[in-house]
Amino acid sequence: MKTNPNQPRKVSLPFTIIMLAVHLGAIWALFHTTASSIIVCGVLVFLTNCIGVSLGMHRLFSHRSFEVLPVMRYIIGIFSTLAFQGSIGQWVGHHRMHHAGSDTDNDPHNAKRGFFYSHMGWLLAPHKPFTDAKRITAFARDIYADPVLKRMSTKRFMVGLQLTLALSLFLIGGLSWFLWGICMRLVICYHCTWLVNSACHMFGYQNFATEDRARNNGIVALLSWGEGWHNNHHAHPESAKTGYRFWEVDVTYMVICLLKALRLASAVKVARPDLKQGNPSQGAAPQGSPRHAH
Repeated sequence: MKTNPNQPRKVSLPFTIIMLAVHLGAIWALFHTTASSIIVCGVLVFLTNCIGVSLGMHRLFSHRSFEVLPVMRYIIGIFSTLAFQGSIGQWVGHHRMHHAGSDTDNDPHNAKRGFFYSHMGWLLAPHKPFTDAKRITAFARDIYADPVLKRMSTKRFMVGLQLTLALSLFLIGGLSWFLWGICMRLVICYHCTWLVNSACHMFGYQNFATEDRARNNGIVALLSWGEGWHNNHHAHPESAKTGYRFWEVDVTYMVICLLKALRLASAVKVARPDLKQGNPSQGAAPQGSPRHAH
């Protein structure tokens, strides 16, 4: 579907209000800092951004780079939903659109439109074709075909789950836990995720000659649990592993390996590219196949 980049956009009032609220809350959190609130924030950042977004939304739900049992998939789906970056279905749909038309007018966060647009402008004033429910469903058919994930992808479930966490944090730890566990956490997770869309399409190096602007950025990789090795990912999107050189540390892949060791994950796909040739054509296959070292 060809999109018109010049089509008028309207500012999303709900998204703008949420962004203002959580950012103001994050500033307020600095005046209500306790050791326990920082720990709560750190744990929830790991659970919702590493497990929920990087491992869940991205490598499991969007790319199916490994498999888990249904109950594990739905537990991960809880953390994905708590990331509050749209529903699972929306996130997957938009991410698959991104890969289908990376850095073109068919990319929801086309980096050619500038840093701010690819970082968060595309969410503040969304392009109508990318918010079309039918189009999102078409790109995420497998998500909506699963009755549990479909239920999780409703606005009622997403908002209700976040409010439940917010109330629980407030009742257990007071205002500081709420501000750090909700507002500060969301601000950290939002920008760490968005930097992959913006900075990693502008700054860094490339291991592979892909047809888009995707770059490997070590700072973003550190902030996003390994997602910053973005050129590697665009060359081998189906691979559960994104770091191929010794310095390209991929924390999310380490977690996937731990799940595999505990027999909670299987069919982990890992590309073994020839970095000397920078050949992006070699795909990923489940571990144990001829393409993998043993």
